[in-house]
Amino acid sequence: MKEEEKERILAKYRSNNQDEYQQHLIKKADDYGFAAMCVVAIILMAIKAINGQSIADIEVLLFTFISVNFYKRYKISQEKSALILFIFTSVLNIAFFIRFINSSFGAA
Repeated sequence: MKEEEKERILAKYRSNNQDEYQQHLIKKADDYGFAAMCVVAIILMAIKAINGQSIADIEVLLFTFISVNFYKRYKISQEKSALILFIFTSVLNIAFFIRFINSSFGAA
């Protein structure tokens, strides 16, 4: 094997590892962002519940994120569990959205 070819293969290998590491860091950042969003949502839901307000709006936001996440996981991996969770969280999200509409525009 020629020295140039070895260097080309090594450069490609290093580049692939760098891309995988960067993807790992991005996923880790997404995970931290989601965890922070959940903590804030729980605090807001507690405040709203204490004040007798509906928490459906926050539920809709959280479950929209979760549903889209499972949908993308299914599209990437074709795993049945991701599809089932996408359907389940989407149904819950629709129910939360209907509850939000009723609490916002329904009879007082």
